[in-house]
Amino acid sequence: MRELGRALVKAGTGSFRSVTTLVGGRIERTGTYDLGRLAHTLRAGYQIGAESFSVDSVVVGEDFYFKFTAQGDQPTRCWTFVDYDSIATQVDEAGIVNPTDGAGGVPPELTTLLFLSLGAEGDTVSDLYTTASVMGSKFTTALAIDPDADDTTPIELTQGSDGSASWSTDFSTLMDSVIASGATPDPLIEGVLSPASSIQAEVSDIGEAVDVAAPPARLVVPMGDDDADQRAFEECNGA
Repeated sequence: MRELGRALVKAGTGSFRSVTTLVGGRIERTGTYDLGRLAHTLRAGYQIGAESFSVDSVVVGEDFYFKFTAQGDQPTRCWTFVDYDSIATQVDEAGIVNPTDGAGGVPPELTTLLFLSLGAEGDTVSDLYTTASVMGSKFTTALAIDPDADDTTPIELTQGSDGSASWSTDFSTLMDSVIASGATPDPLIEGVLSPASSIQAEVSDIGEAVDVAAPPARLVVPMGDDDADQRAFEECNGA
């Protein structure tokens, strides 16, 4: 298992995809990553009940750029910028799903594979918080998982002959690990996740060239909450 992590780090680049099934919905995430620059692109599509929206983002080191697109809307030309250390506060306060939980610049689909170890029962396990982070910040918060703890959760791992790898888990397994960690999840989480819910993730195109670049400065507006910031964003999109 450690050999897999070393091989992925040595290769440095690749693509990732994950699908989380929910009660009456799903989350699909796709993107590319460049470990040498701690950078990745991401499109996260959310279908939660009758609501559908997507979040496009680019993370380069500590810089985080994103755009939110509601169902039926055209994507904006411009991106919102926030530094990574401020994401949890500013994005959550704005009521936006933060799709980039996990290590800065590294998607959790990949990080889960870098934290693999052998469990007490001989099964494959990974870091609990990182594994759950594939669902996004709202879910890790609702599950009350401590990001600084060393808790683990079992996953099913499959390795391809081309260096690719896929992993999966289900809500029952994840919840058992959350309870074992001593956390007390929000009871409302069971209205979104059921025993049939699951996470399926994969990394592929290992070592292939990727293009992860910050948006042009003229199309970037810093995140803010006053009228001037809103006008700046509208002017950028209308330019």
